Amino acid sequence: MSKQKLEIEVEVPEGYELTGEYRVPEVGEQFINSLGHANLPETGDTVTRRFILRKKFVWPGWLKAVAIAMEPTQNWYASSETPTLGKNGWLYNGQCQMLKPSELFDIDLPDVPKEKWRESLILNPNLQEGEE
Repeated sequence: MSKQKLEIEVEVPEGYELTGEYRVPEVGEQFINSLGHANLPETGDTVTRRFILRKKFVWPGWLKAVAIAMEPTQNWYASSETPTLGKNGWLYNGQCQMLKPSELFDIDLPDVPKEKWRESLILNPNLQEGEE
C-alpha cells in the first residue's frame, strides 16, 4: 500500500483547532463528526478514522509572561524571555515560574502529549513587537 498526501479543507468548530492527525480517536479525545461538530467518543470505536481536535488555548489576560512551554516532565513554565530548545528541556535566560492550574492560577493549559513537549512553546499574543 502506498501513501499519498491529500490536502483537505474542513470547518473547525469555534473554540477548537486541528491537531493535524487523522486517525481513530481514543476515548476522551474530541474529533470532527460527519456533521462538522466536535464530538467526544463515549466508547472506543476501533474502526472509524476522524480528524482529531483539541480545545484552542486562549492566553489569559492576567498572564504577562513572554512565553509558556511544557517540559518533558509535563510541567508548564511561564518565562520572562523566550526560552530556547535544549536537548533535555527548555533553556531559560530570564525568570521562569511553573504554572499549575489551581485556586491561584485560573488557566486551562494546552493539552500537549508528553512526547511532543518540543512543540509546546507558545508566545504571548498580547505583547507588542519588540516587547520582551
